[in-house]
Amino acid sequence: MRKLRRHPQLRDLVVDRLKAHWSPEQIAGRLLADGVSTVRVCPETIYRFIYCKEDYALELYRHLAEGRRKRRRRGSRKPRDGLIPFDCRISQRPDFIADRSQFGPWEGDLLIFRRDLGDANVTSLVERKSRYAVMIKNGSRHSRPLIDKIVDAFSAT
Repeated sequence: MRKLRRHPQLRDLVVDRLKAHWSPEQIAGRLLADGVSTVRVCPETIYRFIYCKEDYALELYRHLAEGRRKRRRRGSRKPRDGLIPFDCRISQRPDFIADRSQFGPWEGDLLIFRRDLGDANVTSLVERKSRYAVMIKNGSRHSRPLIDKIVDAFSAT
């Protein structure tokens, strides 16, 4: 942050590239690779410059990918593990579901394709005892249209 205050040319270069929607990681890497400046700047310095009180009026945060007004604290990011509560795990389901003795329990899976193939995806619903399968093509990745198509599929039979 202080480096960018001491070197106005470097500061202007960083601001120009931020306005061109470069990420701080790209800016720092390009400065190092091109040897544009004798002063080395890390991405964290650029992030601190963007969110500091003195330069906040420039609204450089708008040019970042997420565009957050306030920077999240590093420890406040949501952990990826532990998303499924213990009560809902497969090991906690009743025994009659595992032996497939009753008709009725359905398993559902969502097959999501690569983004370059569009928003299309497929939902498969399989009845566990008879292995009867229903495949539903979805035009979007949102849950409401998917739920409507599942209701339509089961109301038609």
